[in-house]
Amino acid sequence: VRIDEPQQENPLAELTYVMPNPASGQVTIASSFGLRSVDIYSMTGTLVTRKDLSGYAQQMDISALPSGTYLLVITTPAGPVTKKLMVQ
Repeated sequence: VRIDEPQQENPLAELTYVMPNPASGQVTIASSFGLRSVDIYSMTGTLVTRKDLSGYAQQMDISALPSGTYLLVITTPAGPVTKKLMVQ
């Protein structure tokens, strides 16, 4: 890969959202491709929680998560996408 080459856009990542971010209490996970599940990992790679999802948008209670940064692996029918979430 050359440094001056434009990076490929990833429509899956661009059309999958975690909001608000940073958050406390609840977040909304949404994807134009639909939702199947979300795995939440700590920054050390430990699986913190997993939740099955359905539809195109769903709220998730994150009030039990300690403050910090987490990686969300959101599985959609089109494939997985990873998003970063900051919990306050």
